[in-house]
Amino acid sequence: MWPFRSKQPNRPPASQKRALSFLPPEQVGEFGQLPDEAIVGFFVGPEGHDNFEPNPVFVGLMHEAIQRIMPRSEEMRRDAAEQGDGWIYIIDARTPEGPNGRVPPEDIIGGFEAKDGSLSGNYWANAEHLLWSINGMVRLHDTVLQELAKTVRDRSSGAARN
Repeated sequence: MWPFRSKQPNRPPASQKRALSFLPPEQVGEFGQLPDEAIVGFFVGPEGHDNFEPNPVFVGLMHEAIQRIMPRSEEMRRDAAEQGDGWIYIIDARTPEGPNGRVPPEDIIGGFEAKDGSLSGNYWANAEHLLWSINGMVRLHDTVLQELAKTVRDRSSGAARN
């Protein structure tokens, strides 16, 4: 046997990896554990933007929920009618100046295309959106959060049956 040393990546101990979820503790308790889909991401090491790893499963689920829920919104349909042609953006509620102020690119979650005063069905997911920034965790519209929680509950109960 040849002696060798493998170079392991410089990773912090597992105790320094913490999950960040949109679910309140009482809902997590209903599942018995934190479902993967409910994990927004992980802090690896000290809390901070540079140490945050987004969960791609959550990102996909978030955009799916936005695509399902937001076009049904009266506010979105009204915005499309006012816009005529162009894009209606979904803004992260954590943005410091609010959706009508200056919005940094990392606080634009995505957008819906409007054509002739109606939503066209085209959705753009902003790859530059940050789930965690210097202003904190992503803050979603209440109806999107409810849809995410319902989807996590449905998937978890389906997985428990299988």
